[in-house]
Amino acid sequence: MDTNWASTFTIVAWLLWKVRNDWCFNHIVPNVDDVVYRVRSHVEEYLWPAGSLITHGGHCIKSVHVGWTPPPPGWVKFNTDGSVKDRGKKAACGGVLRDDLGCWLLGFSLNIGSASVLMSELRGIATTLDIAWGGRCQTIMA
Repeated sequence: MDTNWASTFTIVAWLLWKVRNDWCFNHIVPNVDDVVYRVRSHVEEYLWPAGSLITHGGHCIKSVHVGWTPPPPGWVKFNTDGSVKDRGKKAACGGVLRDDLGCWLLGFSLNIGSASVLMSELRGIATTLDIAWGGRCQTIMA
């Protein structure tokens, strides 16, 4: 059996089951156009690589897959994130450092108190650089 057909059939069956359950248990009447759009979107996202175009209502929507790509051999790569809650009253940041094989080398999380989103992001980057350079990592990429 063709793998694409089997995958497509599975996605369609799963989505139709979800629509059926919404109708039976939550009294949500399905809209055929929405169901078709959801099926096409899920199938295209699963079967085609990043950058495929999906159309809906005459508008083109570019599907973008987000993922981690390794650095060149001999390099390490860090990823950081900062977040803010309660309008800047609670801020935190974190980061992870991985080698060219994707192996976790180190990570951190830090409660930084009150800060803006920009400051929490920058604090994450600065902390990662301090940790990496303190460990004598010279070939770092973000």
